[in-house]
Amino acid sequence: MDGLIVSTVCACGANRKTAVRQTSDDELCKSGRNGAMVDCEYTSERRWRERGRRNNAESLAQAARVIRDGGLVVIPTDTVYGVACDPRNKAAIDRIYRLKRRPRYKALQVLLASTDQLDELGLDLPSPLNRLSAAFLPGAFSPIAVARPDCTLETLADTADGRPGTQGIRIPNSALCLAILKATGPLAASSANRSGDESAQTVQEAVDAFGSEVDLYLDG
Repeated sequence: MDGLIVSTVCACGANRKTAVRQTSDDELCKSGRNGAMVDCEYTSERRWRERGRRNNAESLAQAARVIRDGGLVVIPTDTVYGVACDPRNKAAIDRIYRLKRRPRYKALQVLLASTDQLDELGLDLPSPLNRLSAAFLPGAFSPIAVARPDCTLETLADTADGRPGTQGIRIPNSALCLAILKATGPLAASSANRSGDESAQTVQEAVDAFGSEVDLYLDG
């Protein structure tokens, strides 16, 4: 994997998938001369967990930098792995279409951490979609938002008849993906595979598909 950056993140704040039992300071083993702290399973767990939180924060910060600089990031979602970019960056969006060999008439979804982000993007959810979104998001529900004149997205579906553009949105039902979206902001995304191929179920499958053409892979 020369030239690739693969970083593991976890919703619990650790940098691996396995959950670790939380321990309090009074559970820690103290022994030895003068009551010095010695390594045991509890102290090792605490140190690993603190290190994991730092690594997790660094991975999220790195993803935010890549997105801000117009790069592409592969991320885990609640369904499959996706390739994502800043939805306001036309050059980055063009890269996704070229990378996937995706027809331009197939619009990209925009992933959000919360419906509160709709306003900053210049999108509105008409009734009854606003009520349905409140009931079914986060989740598999993918409503179509309507763009206002102040919409900043480069991903809008072209209506070609003078009506406002539209945008499919989703709030993934995944604590890990939501943590990524809170760090990066909204993301334009599509499944991490070449058009017509099977969607990536693991980060390795995404690496096999895209190699060094993606700037950062987040595993989780």
